[in-house]
Amino acid sequence: MSIYRSNCHPIERPDSLIILPADTDLVFATPAEFMAHHLNISVREATDRLYRYSPQKHWMDQMLRLTTKIIKREEFA
Repeated sequence: MSIYRSNCHPIERPDSLIILPADTDLVFATPAEFMAHHLNISVREATDRLYRYSPQKHWMDQMLRLTTKIIKREEFA
């Protein structure tokens, strides 16, 4: 996840997150590549979907789902 964030959101992250160097060869380079892989659709179709329904909206919908568990960073220690 840290590499994906570096690939897709190099500036938009708090200092508290782990930072790893970007690597677009081994990790998804864009949110559209990520979506295309997980939904088994083309990158073009994923790009079109993301134009209408942003990654931020997807994230918010996921966080609002009753099955989502948010884990505090301290729980990993």
